[in-house]
Amino acid sequence: YSAFPDLHVAGIDMLAHDHTQEPNPDNYVIVEANTFPALGGHQFPTYGDREDVYQIIAESCLRRLSNWRK
Repeated sequence: YSAFPDLHVAGIDMLAHDHTQEPNPDNYVIVEANTFPALGGHQFPTYGDREDVYQIIAESCLRRLSNWRK
């Protein structure tokens, strides 16, 4: 957050040596940050449970708007 304080939604692409380990600089590295991330993979994943990221983002935007108006 401190690197991009005004950025509200982003896609972060990471590589990991071992996905079973907790994130740390020796295991995970960020390779890309997207301001227009592809969210469809979260809504309709090939494997695993779906995550309604559109709803999460919409609710976050509404909270930010509500706080901005105060």
